Amino acid sequence: MTHEIVDEETTIGSSSTCTLTLPDMDSLHATIIHDDRDEYVLTLHGDGEMNANPMSSATAPGDDTETLRHGAHFTAGPWRLVFQRDEYADHGRPFGGRVGGEGSDQPPQPKRPDYSDGTTQPRAGWEVQHD
Repeated sequence: MTHEIVDEETTIGSSSTCTLTLPDMDSLHATIIHDDRDEYVLTLHGDGEMNANPMSSATAPGDDTETLRHGAHFTAGPWRLVFQRDEYADHGRPFGGRVGGEGSDQPPQPKRPDYSDGTTQPRAGWEVQHD
């Protein structure tokens, strides 16, 4: 199953009020924010595992957050969610996106482009797998 991310804030959980509703997880298990740097940032509210180190510089200190890159994944209950984004729009390694970096030099991205002029916004979404 694939779920496209189209909102500025996406909520994931078992509550019927969530953007992506999946059984067998917390009512509000995770939140994804599409920020002003054109990044998607995951905050894990419930138990689960992320593939990124929450202490790395790409996350918010003190939170279970991760700046998502193509192929990033996390678990929630029996679910495994894998983030997918058009390669040209992914700012992280290995693709580089609009402004790339090498090794430990990962500069912050400039403000998100204005897509209101009709420019097609890059697609982003989750591949959702049940164990």
